[in-house]
Amino acid sequence: NDWNQMFGLENMMIGSIAIAGNGDIYIGSGSMFDGGNGQGGSGFRGRGIWWSNDGENFSIVEGADPAAFSSGDFTAVDAMVADPTIPSRVWFGCDAGYGLIENGVLNMSPGNINGPVTDLVIAPDGSYMLVGMANCRVYRSNGTDFTSFESVSGSNNDDTVLPQSGNGRVRIDISLDDPASAFAVFATSGGSFGGLYHSANAGLTWSNVWPNDIAEATPLPRNQGIYDLALGIQQGNPEMAYVGGIELWRSGPSQQAELAAYAFDFAGTDIDVHADIHEIIFTPFGNMYIATDGGMYKSTDGGESYVDINRDYSVTQFYAMAHSARSAVLGGTQDN
Repeated sequence: NDWNQMFGLENMMIGSIAIAGNGDIYIGSGSMFDGGNGQGGSGFRGRGIWWSNDGENFSIVEGADPAAFSSGDFTAVDAMVADPTIPSRVWFGCDAGYGLIENGVLNMSPGNINGPVTDLVIAPDGSYMLVGMANCRVYRSNGTDFTSFESVSGSNNDDTVLPQSGNGRVRIDISLDDPASAFAVFATSGGSFGGLYHSANAGLTWSNVWPNDIAEATPLPRNQGIYDLALGIQQGNPEMAYVGGIELWRSGPSQQAELAAYAFDFAGTDIDVHADIHEIIFTPFGNMYIATDGGMYKSTDGGESYVDINRDYSVTQFYAMAHSARSAVLGGTQDN
């Protein structure tokens, strides 16, 4: 619950972070989902992928720099994950596609999928990779080198595949405990909840375990799933998925959808997290972390109770400021 600011990055629009097995830190800047076009959204264009092998000095990965204030490739890097079997390697997904970086050296699009990538995940044993595209189609690798992929998306009327149309964002995850258990969650093109899907055979076939047509059971009571959509699988329970939107919910193939935390943050309570959830991470040690518009939260009991961990986490975003004729200054912030 104590934070220290890291210096050395020339861009503060962080879209993804990964720490390789050898300790190298990689930071992807910019996001496709924060309104980064400079026209009133809450984000701004990123500037490539940065890396450090000492945790203090950062430089842009060669080949991943769009240049300052530029648009186009590498201005939005939404996905990054460490390779579980090669300590010097991370994989990334961005507006330019997907690729790998090893010891600071970039290898762009080594496989047979093309187009912007918004999410990716690797099974903990390295047996397969799932890739979520900007068009919301999901691909599964055929081998462990992650260069050959097949789509696991298809007709919306096929109950064994993921839907390939009508959606605006997808998040994917694989269980830390059982590589065969994977989940995918969608937001529709209009930003409403698009349903939760589960695979029990390592992403080969899928089933809809939480339909999107239950009005009273949704993490998105308002249509903003393009902006905030998160997914995490409970450590120790491969069939329990936590889904974040405006609110935090949980569900699975043997679990009816239920609210996991109230969408507010009252002092002295432990049953709530701030609204607008962007990431849900479970560690191998069982800790759960939730990233929201109101900061970071932690659970040590699998999502039964939560505590905010925001001491010295100074990242409040100001939209407007005004000053008096003397010394008084007023600021208007995002949510808080």
